[in-house]
Amino acid sequence: MKNAILKCVYVSGGGKEYDGGDWKATTDTEKFLYLECIREPFFKGIEDMTLRLRKDNNCKHCLKIWDDGTFTVYPYRGGTPYYFAPKIEERN
Repeated sequence: MKNAILKCVYVSGGGKEYDGGDWKATTDTEKFLYLECIREPFFKGIEDMTLRLRKDNNCKHCLKIWDDGTFTVYPYRGGTPYYFAPKIEERN
């Protein structure tokens, strides 16, 4: 996943989807995933412009990696989940 560009979205309690910005996976190892924000989100819910995520979840943010290669981050281990998926560029 290293160097992958990811689109982030989050869903409000009412079910409305919001733009969470674009992120780049700068490091992806067996133990860590580092993300850097490359396009600011619509609303700042994650204050950090870089996220250091431990894959064993022994960090301030909870990381859930799904079988389809997408993942969810729960900032500060609770609250609104942020869903990350590879960004697909639209072609004309």
